[in-house]
Amino acid sequence: PEEAIRTAMDGLESVRSIGLERTYGGSLAATAAAGAYLLGRWADARALCARALALAEPGPEAVWPGAVAMRLAAGSGDEELMRAGRAVAQPFLAVAPDRLHAAWFWLAVIEGDLAADRFEAGQDRATAAIDGLPPNILDEPTGSLFALALTIAAERAETARAVGDGSAAAAQAAVAESLLAEWRRRRASTETATPNRAIAEALDALCAAQATRALGATDPFSWERAAEAHERLGIAYPGAYARFRQAEALVQAPAPRGPGAARAARSAAAGPLRAAMDTARRLGARPLVAACVLLARRARLDPALVGERLAGSDAVATAAPPPAPAAAFLERRHLTPREVEVLTLVGSGWSNGEIASALFISRKTASVHVSNILGKLGVADRVEAGAVAHRAGLVGPQRPGSSPQELEPDG
Repeated sequence: PEEAIRTAMDGLESVRSIGLERTYGGSLAATAAAGAYLLGRWADARALCARALALAEPGPEAVWPGAVAMRLAAGSGDEELMRAGRAVAQPFLAVAPDRLHAAWFWLAVIEGDLAADRFEAGQDRATAAIDGLPPNILDEPTGSLFALALTIAAERAETARAVGDGSAAAAQAAVAESLLAEWRRRRASTETATPNRAIAEALDALCAAQATRALGATDPFSWERAAEAHERLGIAYPGAYARFRQAEALVQAPAPRGPGAARAARSAAAGPLRAAMDTARRLGARPLVAACVLLARRARLDPALVGERLAGSDAVATAAPPPAPAAAFLERRHLTPREVEVLTLVGSGWSNGEIASALFISRKTASVHVSNILGKLGVADRVEAGAVAHRAGLVGPQRPGSSPQELEPDG
């Protein structure tokens, strides 16, 4: 990535000096931005993305600048940049001149699905993207695609276990095992042609850790290995994410016996969580920062980790109480006070992740609350539940908008 940045920046200067910046500048600036994104220089990447989008001419070459901007937007939770990148890239996606360009576009879309709790849609897209890969490709976007698909399987398996759906959890565990086997088959068949073996090894560690999570195991050491592998390469964002998961696994591990054991376990989690938080803040990775703050509060870790309020928490505290007829309506359906609070936010369009952040609960707990609400109201989905909330006069705060907005690419 370092060499790619230097070469792209030299190229930018060259094409500017001979009057061809409009022809090649967008692709060169996007390549430099992609390198800066991988190395965790997100402020530089943002400036380069702005330059790339400004220079991008309509046509197939615009896919790359748009896709790089979208991937940065997905990690930083920047809806405006996501929209700008999508507007530039999507019209020409079908004629993208390079597989890498389209791969980054789909990575960004799936990352957006994951951030917004659209697990089923994200899983469908990830499956289609993996099925469309050439059989012997092994590069960063391919590995990242497998890691994302495994992440979604792990999220869906954890949610299924939280609501007691053993068959759904087993199905997602099987998906994860199949994905990991296919990824490792690719590694074995293309070992001598791997562009960067160390990157492939780091991605393998990340895939293995997600597969372990999908299977219901709590293994902080697998996340530590994934974090260290990315940190050795200077690839910041997945390293910080792995540190966050390492801290979560330490918190969730069975508590050892003995005086002070629980406190010692929380103390062990504080180090990796602080590392994740520091990197996420430096990057401007707002969704990861919010996840770190939530974990720190739930686990009662070092107060220095939770010095900032989560977006939306003040708004929730001041949400209007339901009017008397609505209270009676909800009481007849046996909704608990917490479920009424969650329903109010569902009616205002909040995602499970946003609800979890605002109410200081886990995403899985938020999902369980929503599932219980749907069952008690006798409705099919959260859209119908939102309609019930509005009819009952529940007035919720405006959603914080920290997750990338829903993407539905044509075709």
